[in-house]
Amino acid sequence: MVHRNVSVSSLMVSRPIRSPADGILRVLPDGSWVMIMLGGGHTEPLPQNRICLTRSLDQGHTWAPMEPIDLGIKRQNLITALVPSEHLVHNGRCTLFVSTHDGTFGGWQA
Repeated sequence: MVHRNVSVSSLMVSRPIRSPADGILRVLPDGSWVMIMLGGGHTEPLPQNRICLTRSLDQGHTWAPMEPIDLGIKRQNLITALVPSEHLVHNGRCTLFVSTHDGTFGGWQA
């Protein structure tokens, strides 16, 4: 992961990650910071939206470019919408919880 000096606001609007929402910021066991959020499309709900991740090694002064996280769910159904609901860091292990819906804010599952 290459880090560059960018502000958080420029991360939020840089392409292809647009329309950020549902951000989760956590400190990892190695002291780095990770931010996980929904983004990609220009609105919600859109099939283009993905769960994305960026990481900082210097307490938020610089950030790696946002990258989508491939959880395999979209390969099963492209219109499934994903929303990060929690990122738990415990005993050196990270666990990401996500919720899904049918792309119309209906049929929610966790």
